[in-house]
Amino acid sequence: MPTSDQLMTLLMMRKRKGNVFSGMPRPILLQLIGGYYRSSLEELKTFACLPIYNIPYDIDENDPKVQEAIKQNEIAVQNILKPILKEHPASEISLLLHYIAFGNTAKVREMLDKNPELLVKTGDVMLPSGDTVLCVAPYECLLGAGDHYQDMHDIFNEAFKNIKDGEAEKTRQYERYKPYIEKIYQNGKFKQKAYDFQGIIDVIKERPLEEIKKALNKQFELDKPLEERSKLNQALAKFRQDFAPRIIKSPCMHFNYNNLFTILVIRS
Repeated sequence: MPTSDQLMTLLMMRKRKGNVFSGMPRPILLQLIGGYYRSSLEELKTFACLPIYNIPYDIDENDPKVQEAIKQNEIAVQNILKPILKEHPASEISLLLHYIAFGNTAKVREMLDKNPELLVKTGDVMLPSGDTVLCVAPYECLLGAGDHYQDMHDIFNEAFKNIKDGEAEKTRQYERYKPYIEKIYQNGKFKQKAYDFQGIIDVIKERPLEEIKKALNKQFELDKPLEERSKLNQALAKFRQDFAPRIIKSPCMHFNYNNLFTILVIRS
């Protein structure tokens, strides 16, 4: 069975064009992931709740069977990951980082109560945005998310008390992120510069309907050099490149919240 890191890599490759995984039929992909094909409710419970980012499946979240499957997700996750954690002990820190990045407060509390020494370990984690943070400690992962998961801070405050020199270690990790945290806010407002979404919006508005329909049908002309594609597809290619998944190797804030607020303002 593949490790969780291998599954992450497989799914990232599938999202990108021009490789063997992007064109792989879904049934084969599911067999590679572990054979949990959704032909029954029990298999749905197991597969639909794997703790990995952006699994490509098409299910109706309002379906009672799906809702029942989601309720059982933690049991399924633990059953799937137990052999992985036994064979690859380093995966324990990867799992904790995943729970932090995706805001699973209950599992973060459970893991830190059981093993607070994880606070001084580091690992790699894929964020909900698709970015990957390398060599990050659990508390640093939380700090990088800004104030998104405020309810987790009390958990970390208590956990640091349960390790040797915990307060000093907490301060050391915080100092690495402090300059970036302080750069976010000014007088209660975000200081991060938002992406200029107006450029691509203007291109979409001015393009003919037929061109827009082709883009909606994912006819991006990927077989052509960039300069030979339609103006819309050129703009979309630039937009995708600007938001392509990053590899984060040093302390910084992991997300530009001003981008989200800008989009909400545009939509309103």
